[in-house]
Amino acid sequence: MASQVRVLKFPRSDDKSSFVLLQATPNGSKRLDLKLVGTEGEEPYVASLKHDKVVSLRVKNCPASESEWQRILEDLFQQEPLLDIQATATVQSEKSISITIRKDIQGITQRLGSITLDHDPDEAIELFDWCGAAVEASASSKQTAADLSAKSSESEAVVAQLQSQLEELIKAKEEDETALLRKFRDLLNEKKLKIREQQQALSTLSTNPSIAGQFQLSQAVEASVQQPKPKKPTRQAGKSRASKRKAPASRRLEESEDDDAVDTMSVDLKQETVDTDPGNTTEATASGDSDDEDDDGLGSRPPQQNKAPDTVSRGKAASKESERPPPPRALPFETKKSTKAAPVPAPAGSDTESDDEL
Repeated sequence: MASQVRVLKFPRSDDKSSFVLLQATPNGSKRLDLKLVGTEGEEPYVASLKHDKVVSLRVKNCPASESEWQRILEDLFQQEPLLDIQATATVQSEKSISITIRKDIQGITQRLGSITLDHDPDEAIELFDWCGAAVEASASSKQTAADLSAKSSESEAVVAQLQSQLEELIKAKEEDETALLRKFRDLLNEKKLKIREQQQALSTLSTNPSIAGQFQLSQAVEASVQQPKPKKPTRQAGKSRASKRKAPASRRLEESEDDDAVDTMSVDLKQETVDTDPGNTTEATASGDSDDEDDDGLGSRPPQQNKAPDTVSRGKAASKESERPPPPRALPFETKKSTKAAPVPAPAGSDTESDDEL
């Protein structure tokens, strides 16, 4: 409780060189439940405050609201600094001490309210306790001020550090912007120089057409040097082999069909010659015809057999069955000629037999 005791000093309005001391001691659970004991240095004066009744201490035309009035009183007895608030004491010897609270509004002083302490000769004034409370409050205030000063110094140091970092960032930003502008300037000048060179080259080409071919050749060489080499496509063995195998097979089918057509034509021609022969063909002519037909058959087959190596050489990767020659065919005209070429037996008792016996 002793730590919450406050000793206040109010100047006197009737004597500028004098003052009144007031001790405020908590007397309840609320902040404005206080016991006030004051003195002008000779007599004690006493008053009691209740938090719920301080509103009655205002004047009738008080410009402050109830909540504002309560806040002003709390700050006053807690020795908190108040802006535009003045508190003075008026002493009526051995009668009362009146504490008047005023507010300064743009140079105009308005009265807000007052607190009156009545004279009580039985109240004891313990000046030693009052001095102890005042010293303790002063020490606490100094400690608080020192803590606030340390925090303020730390905050100032942080602010100075941040300010230096901000200045460094601004400087770095300016340097980067300057370097960027220089690079842009150099690039722009380089582009302008290239454009001028191109214009000069075009004007030279327009005046001297013989240099145009050399200029185009140099540009083509530069483009070929700058152009990256294309990647080689990966080889797909399966597809290439399938295509190589299919080509010889199709060619063999076409060649076999051509051979069949040639054989068919030769057979038709020979069949026509056989049909046109007279019926009195002798054995010699029949045998000669058969020999001729055999020779023709043998002569017609070699082209077919000679074509097989060509197909084999073209399709080396073909299977063994495709390399074999086709099987021999039974030709229809051979059966007809064999029946016609059979020898006719001579009649008995002919001249031939008699000549043989002789």
